[in-house]
Amino acid sequence: ASFGAAIYGTLDKEKLITNYIFRDKNDVVGMKIGATTRLQSNGISISFAPHATLFKQPFTFNKENYISLDRELNIRGNIEMLDTITYSGMNLYATSDTLNKRDISLELFNIDLQTATKMLPYAPNMSGIINADMHYREDAPGTIISSDIRSDSLTYEGTLIGNETLEFSYFPKNSNEHHAYLTLLHNNTDIAKLEGIYNSDS
Repeated sequence: ASFGAAIYGTLDKEKLITNYIFRDKNDVVGMKIGATTRLQSNGISISFAPHATLFKQPFTFNKENYISLDRELNIRGNIEMLDTITYSGMNLYATSDTLNKRDISLELFNIDLQTATKMLPYAPNMSGIINADMHYREDAPGTIISSDIRSDSLTYEGTLIGNETLEFSYFPKNSNEHHAYLTLLHNNTDIAKLEGIYNSDS
């Protein structure tokens, strides 16, 4: 398998404009995305061109999309990416404030795994529909992380595996105690559960 990738860009004193293009072994455009990076007084900000191709599917970004990172590593963002034909895409929302509180949410919906793996060189033949919700929150009490990742009708090299779900959560119980939970489900039935408690004083 062979492929081609290229990055084109222009730079001036205010911004860097880049365009990334990926072509598969048949010279078909599998990915094409443009971005504008601006240097701000306290960090950088990136926005994406309104139209893009990802995994050979056409996507549209929201008009006022952006993601920024400042010197204190605070992330802010509002990105909505949608394919109106298959209703698949991604949403990313991030907020931060001067008290170093961070709240980041990422949603993936109706992602066709077969389309993605067919485009990637040397990737195994897989199929299924991916949906995922991930949330990260950091404030005075501590850090909270949760995720729910589901693959419907997952197959690997032509073999049906089934509907697979991974659920994970992490949160502080108090100032010293931290809890983590992991659940695996196969065809909506629990097949594994892991629970852990960590005490920072021990």
